[in-house]
Amino acid sequence: MEDLFGGTAMAEGYASARPAVHALILAEVWKALEWNRRPGWALDVGCGAGLSTRALRPWSERCVGLEPAQEMLRVARREAAEARLVGGSAECLPLRAESVSLISAAGSLNFCNVERAFEEMRRVLAGGGALVVYDFSPGRRMRVSERLERWFEEFQLRYPRPAQGGVHLDPARLAELASGFERGQHSEFEGSLKLEADFYARYMMTETNVAHAVRQGVGLGGIREWVETTLRPVFEGRPQEVVFEGYWAVFYKPSSERIRLAL
Repeated sequence: MEDLFGGTAMAEGYASARPAVHALILAEVWKALEWNRRPGWALDVGCGAGLSTRALRPWSERCVGLEPAQEMLRVARREAAEARLVGGSAECLPLRAESVSLISAAGSLNFCNVERAFEEMRRVLAGGGALVVYDFSPGRRMRVSERLERWFEEFQLRYPRPAQGGVHLDPARLAELASGFERGQHSEFEGSLKLEADFYARYMMTETNVAHAVRQGVGLGGIREWVETTLRPVFEGRPQEVVFEGYWAVFYKPSSERIRLAL
């Protein structure tokens, strides 16, 4: 499978030009959990450049971010400095058994052996602890206009997504794979952020569509010029409310009495 996440440019782009959607989703999840206080240790599986770890940090006393791509991990150590960042994979977590009370995985299980990852997450999760799996698609539409949808369609036609983009997961499929877990709450997600054209252009340059096109010999400067030029009339010189859609699903490790406090 083509590795589109391992380069320095992608890692730095993720750190500086990805919208803060993780925090919106995790705020919904925390309300659904109804825990009385924050868990002691939380684990973010597949932390990328650290944005998901940074968003998880307010919901736990201490946080560990795990990432297999070394450049992403290097940037994450800067962007999520309060967390403990370690290299490793979801299929072989470098943590002792029952050492964390909360695990999050944001769009990372699509790129691993999901069955093995669930086995490992169940091993390191304390009894009664929660696993939160979530993901969201790129912001491709505005609240009050179809301009961005039309632009995004053209973007994808010019720069198609790579054929090998990971396995599809949703709450129903995850429930089938989550052997040994109790299924908890799940929900579709829709949230929005006000973004400026410049930020949205830089965001699009971090999409795997662009990385794949560059690997195929398309000039990065030409892509950037087209993106920036065509987005200006879409945003009409002011910030626009961009909509993000996704899902979240909670799974619990069984215990004799489900915790409402951190273990």
